[in-house]
Amino acid sequence: MVKFLVLAFLFVVFSKGGAGDSSVIPNQRLDQNSYCYTPTPLNTDPGFTFEQNSNGNGTVYIIGDVNIVIEGRVPDGTERTLWSANQMIGFGAGAVGPITGLGESFYVNGVAHVRSTDNTTATYFQTIRDAEFLTTFSMFVSQYAVPDGIAIYSLSPQIRNSRFSLLEFYRRVHEALDGAPFCFHGLVEFDQLEAIAVSKAPIYNEPLFGSNLEGYYTKPPFKIPQTEAIVFGCAANFNRVGDRNLRRKLRRALYVNPHDPGSAGELQVHSHGLTVVPCQRNFEDSSINSGIEGPGEVYHLQSNSTIRGIRASVFIINHVNKLRDFTPDMVPEFTAPSNGFVVHTSRGMIQNQFSK
Repeated sequence: MVKFLVLAFLFVVFSKGGAGDSSVIPNQRLDQNSYCYTPTPLNTDPGFTFEQNSNGNGTVYIIGDVNIVIEGRVPDGTERTLWSANQMIGFGAGAVGPITGLGESFYVNGVAHVRSTDNTTATYFQTIRDAEFLTTFSMFVSQYAVPDGIAIYSLSPQIRNSRFSLLEFYRRVHEALDGAPFCFHGLVEFDQLEAIAVSKAPIYNEPLFGSNLEGYYTKPPFKIPQTEAIVFGCAANFNRVGDRNLRRKLRRALYVNPHDPGSAGELQVHSHGLTVVPCQRNFEDSSINSGIEGPGEVYHLQSNSTIRGIRASVFIINHVNKLRDFTPDMVPEFTAPSNGFVVHTSRGMIQNQFSK
């Protein structure tokens, strides 16, 4: 048995507050200590395991369409402020403040975290956050939802080259679900996080890919060793999705990214991450701060990122609904667990609910 600090979460314990909550300051970069987790040591066998659960409702929620982002368009009605519902965790293309900052986004704890693309501001290409945001595409899972399973991977130190990629994790979960499309969220310990991020807002009717590709990705890819991140991701093999309507809706979130060859296979994947660190870590000595990046930053993850450990809540996708169709009374009352781990952020704690 190998003692591994398993990183996972399912629900959020948060302090309630809306756009006027003083704990969320528009365009304000938070202190690094706001993005740390307190792990609980758990024993788990090395390798990959999947624990099935049959209580999930199979529903994800969506705003807009990722193809709108790829086309560089801003649909009518986008110029309005949306509240980042604290019942949701997800990813997308969002903006805190004007739409000119539209970039990679991650939603959790009632806060939208956005890597700004507005090069007229001091926070250009940094992650800023607020409870209000604009989006042309975002996808979510209820933080109250019961998972269809728990996927676990732990590095085996006895086996050379036993680390595997994020794409391999997707493949293992996909096969465990007999080919069903799914989303997951959890905390991942990366051997190396590899990622990209748009540096220009896709809002000027200029397609994201093709001849404009280099103009949207002017910053070099990220390669960050030995780091941790909250991750939300979704995957589907469209050849194994029999429901035509579901297949059409999934294409609003999954696509082939030229910067990520792993997304071009039969299993199309899409994942974002928000970096965190152990609360007890010395930030000045942390490898995550060896460059300009630190905890609390958003990334569009590449599927060749390598993993040392993960424990993730997995959700089969049976329905893709518009976010406005979600209300809190659709989910059971949250009861805090007696075990798990806590992630401390600006708006409360993320805590694991699933236990054997």
